[in-house]
Amino acid sequence: MSWKERIEQAAERGHFTREDKRVAVSWQTCAVGEALHARGRGCYAGSLAMYPLGMDFMHAVHGDNMRRAASVVAALDWLATSAFGPIPGAPAVVPDLCPIFEVLERKRARRRALKSVACLLAMVVLL
Repeated sequence: MSWKERIEQAAERGHFTREDKRVAVSWQTCAVGEALHARGRGCYAGSLAMYPLGMDFMHAVHGDNMRRAASVVAALDWLATSAFGPIPGAPAVVPDLCPIFEVLERKRARRRALKSVACLLAMVVLL
């Protein structure tokens, strides 16, 4: 599963899983490793340039900050693309994940509103 997929699932859930947090700390399985492996590079090729972003990503995952994690993944993709070229067969532009978060925020707000209405209806029935 890619980090973009993990971030989308975490945004729906409201937090990253223990497994997400576990794999975010390793260069082999974090977003840096994913960005480099997708371009056929070893995990340590370019790691020094990506180290600050990798640390930022790890802290975002451990802090359940999905927006920050998504922006770091986009930055890593851009950096890896500029250094090593695009992923073969992938679109040239890195998709913006902000619209995904806006949709998920609206869905969450609707769910909260429906729960509130359900609670009010239950109280009216019980009275």
